[in-house]
Amino acid sequence: MVKEIIKDEFFLKQKSKSCTKEDLYIANELLETIVEFKRIYPEVNISVVSGTHEELFELLVDHRIDMKISEQRRTFNKDYYNENLKESVSFIEISTLSPLSKKEVISADDLKNISCILVVSKDREDSEREFFEKSLNLSHRFLYADSLEQARLMVASQRGYLPVDQIGHLDKPMSGIERIELSYKGNPIQRNYFACWPKDKTNYYIEEFVKMYKEALNK
Repeated sequence: MVKEIIKDEFFLKQKSKSCTKEDLYIANELLETIVEFKRIYPEVNISVVSGTHEELFELLVDHRIDMKISEQRRTFNKDYYNENLKESVSFIEISTLSPLSKKEVISADDLKNISCILVVSKDREDSEREFFEKSLNLSHRFLYADSLEQARLMVASQRGYLPVDQIGHLDKPMSGIERIELSYKGNPIQRNYFACWPKDKTNYYIEEFVKMYKEALNK
């Protein structure tokens, strides 16, 4: 039985918790999938937990969750099923008062002197900063927020920008904030999102949920 189905942060994540604790990028499709899954399989209980990429990975390894959904940051482990879901498109959210908010596409170089705001728990700040700085080539200056709401208030007050991944529907940003596609060296920043669960713990329900969620994301 599926006890817990996990999603990542995004960079909303969510996270977002792509690196945040709350993922916007997958929220609508995830909710849609859960509702339909429960309609078909009412006997299954589903719990949804959010966390950073590393938090979710540790929960999975410790068998405290049955499956996780996140962006790919390492080579797939042969002891786990790894189902590719969809490639994300990366955006940033920035104050409409910033001159950069008028751009249709924004580059990582444009942001090098602006603080990057991450939604992350205090004990995970270093690992998330390292990923965004070295792997995504974003700012060398970072600020941290405890929640998505706090992060967006920081954006609106021009304290920095918030990275956001989209693999599903995203609602329009709140008033005072502009969402702009992010590029690196002229190319869009895309990341692979996947579902991951242990081969020795697989069952029909997990596989069916992943199938339904993938279909919801790609319809």
